[in-house]
Amino acid sequence: MPTKYNGQILAECELDRRDAFKIHLTQAHIAGDQENAADAKQTVLVVDDDNEVRNLVAKGLRKRGYRILTAANGLQALQLTECHHGRIDALVTDINMPYLGGPEVANRLTAIRPQLKVLFMSGCVHDGGEVTELLALGRVLLRKPFTLNELWRKLQEALCHVEAGEVLVQKQG
Repeated sequence: MPTKYNGQILAECELDRRDAFKIHLTQAHIAGDQENAADAKQTVLVVDDDNEVRNLVAKGLRKRGYRILTAANGLQALQLTECHHGRIDALVTDINMPYLGGPEVANRLTAIRPQLKVLFMSGCVHDGGEVTELLALGRVLLRKPFTLNELWRKLQEALCHVEAGEVLVQKQG
């Protein structure tokens, strides 16, 4: 099955010189089509301004069979979503990021793609109004640091949330 990429191929040819070809592909499609893409059941957009966290989350979810798209901040996530014509099942995003924070990214993306499920990640969230508000909106919160198994379980929880205002809240304690 052929794979489609957005991009371009530039050819440079001169007499008595080596021919050169330059291939430019969009990063979103490269990230989404790496290992296990043929078996991927769901597409997840991972947004985090920390390269290491973003790459670890993407790699861990890719190993679980998800197709992954990545963005380094909220503005990139919005642009990528506009350009990506395939489905996106879930958004996994850091809450605190420069330019556009996770809650605002989630609000804008769910306005465009209402079926999008949201998993927030954060190491700086305290119990209180913000957490209660996120849970009331049907969002799932994963506190950093976390293991890849915890990430996967929380993503499954986010993907299983019921539509039409019903919220599944898991009590702890």
